[in-house]
Amino acid sequence: MRALLDISKLDAGGVKPQPTRFAVRPMLADLAESFQPLAAEKGLLLRVGPGDGWVETDRSLLRSIVQNFLSNAIRYTDQGRILVAVRRRGAAVRIEIWDSGIGIAPDKLALIFREFERLGQGSESGIGLGLAIVERSAALIGGRSWPGKGSCFAISLPLVAASPIRTAPVAAALPAPTTGLRLLVVDDDPANRAAMQAALESMGHGCVVVATEGEALTASGPFDGALVDFALGTARDGIDLIDALRDRWPGLAVALVTAERSEAMLARLAERDIPLLAKPLAAAVLEQWIAEVARRGAGGSAVP
Repeated sequence: MRALLDISKLDAGGVKPQPTRFAVRPMLADLAESFQPLAAEKGLLLRVGPGDGWVETDRSLLRSIVQNFLSNAIRYTDQGRILVAVRRRGAAVRIEIWDSGIGIAPDKLALIFREFERLGQGSESGIGLGLAIVERSAALIGGRSWPGKGSCFAISLPLVAASPIRTAPVAAALPAPTTGLRLLVVDDDPANRAAMQAALESMGHGCVVVATEGEALTASGPFDGALVDFALGTARDGIDLIDALRDRWPGLAVALVTAERSEAMLARLAERDIPLLAKPLAAAVLEQWIAEVARRGAGGSAVP
């Protein structure tokens, strides 16, 4: 039903692109991480290549296109591997999804982008709307989706200059490990909360892990720092929550943890001097932020 609604909106012109400038690799890494469980169930190796590039397009539409490519790659691959590649070709960035699956006969290439079209290959089921959505979405974002040699689907977009983004710096040499901080973690995704809690506790820190703004604002403080996800599943986002946390605990060290890169969000972070920790979050980046929290002595608390 969701796919049918998406098709209807795209055909009716109800989807208006909202272009922003961002690097594609963080988005691809986040998508690959979300598909890892499905790939693992089939014994497939899924990895993202080392390339990167900046584009200016609608992030949500591009994410939807790559998501459909990955879904099909896993569905029609029974063994082997799937590679997400980013290649620069002159003034373009090309995102490619390669798989070792069943492939597509040359005379069938034009058919697979039609609604409800399935080729009857492989053991997986589907209703045949994913690539129809891709074809419509690609036209909106100024790119083009195409079946490549064998089992490769790709989309090309113009390469643009990188935008300056304030992120937490990683020192050339990491400082001595810091332990004993008390940190607040806010994320509406239970898997993300569990992963962050495990990472912080393995570093020797105590943490209070919550899912909602209400739980965060009623948590028993004080805290040395707060790690807040951007999308919390409500009308108010992580930046709004950080404002409220700073009102409750003045001087609290904070960081927004997200893969989002919209210009509007970056402007709000700059106005408030909030550092960005980009997903997928590297351990070295997290450790550096913690070291800065310890250096500042924010909150003045310690784990009991």
